[in-house]
Amino acid sequence: MSAMSAPVFTIAVPCHNGEKKLPHLLDRLYEQDGLDEIPLEVVVVNNNSTDGTAEVIESYRQRDDLPYTLTTYFEDGGQGAAFARLRAMKEATTEWVGFLDDDIVPDRDWLKSAYRFGQDKPRIAVFGGEIRPDYYEKQPPKGFKKIKSLLAIRDELGDCPVQYNPSLLFAPPSASWVVRRQAWRDCVPDTPSLAGRSENIKLQGDDYEPLIYMHRQGWEVWYNPEMRVVHRIPARRLTDEKLLEITQMSSLCVYPLRTIAESSRNKPSIFARIVLGNLKRASKQVWENRSRAAAEIDPIVRRCQLKQHLDSAWSPFHYYFCKFGLLK
Repeated sequence: MSAMSAPVFTIAVPCHNGEKKLPHLLDRLYEQDGLDEIPLEVVVVNNNSTDGTAEVIESYRQRDDLPYTLTTYFEDGGQGAAFARLRAMKEATTEWVGFLDDDIVPDRDWLKSAYRFGQDKPRIAVFGGEIRPDYYEKQPPKGFKKIKSLLAIRDELGDCPVQYNPSLLFAPPSASWVVRRQAWRDCVPDTPSLAGRSENIKLQGDDYEPLIYMHRQGWEVWYNPEMRVVHRIPARRLTDEKLLEITQMSSLCVYPLRTIAESSRNKPSIFARIVLGNLKRASKQVWENRSRAAAEIDPIVRRCQLKQHLDSAWSPFHYYFCKFGLLK
């Protein structure tokens, strides 16, 4: 790519302590098909890294044969991917911005597939693709497919495009997204309500929140089956403690996300539906855990399934306890 070519596509990489992970991604971006036809800028947002992430980025910036423009920004305004995404959207210059986590390795045709899918689709704001797991250090527990979404795995939607519904929390994982920059700027507030985490309150949902804002304004969110990546999952993310923590973080955000998607008059009914519906599912899960079929599933998977329902039922109470300062 000529040094003077203006980029037509941006890939943004939120990165925290990615010294060992980031080279896998940057090397694969170097190998992308179509770089001659699709001038690319790569924006790495260094979110308060304390390892050698900055040095790794600089070593790539110094390469004479780098086929894309590489820039980096240090984001210290807040800890978490939400702050990194906000900074990336502020700095990007192209219509479409692809987000790839620093532990993602895209297929070589990812850029071409992403760029092609976004053309001539004026109502699409966001689309994601297939995310396959690479358990490169340790195999997951038996029956892990039942809770695979906890680790941003999305490999079950098939070979045809599918329209998501973020208002019902059916949306693409942010590990591999493409976003229309103008839709984000028009719809997403500068400080989303679920951005960041405190030491004592573990909460996710900062990835689904912007999708809900855009969806409420009439924008569409889709699954692009030709946009494939591999998610490299280390052993430390498969420990019992980590899986339970991720389950809690992803479940406690259910109520606040649903309230963002609905009008104020529907919030009381949402409260009741979430509590009663998840208590019913938890009761069913307890019964299923006693069956013979449950013996084929690792206990930690069963614990995560039950915790998912119980913490989702608790999420309305957790939300208001935090809102009124009863939880710090």
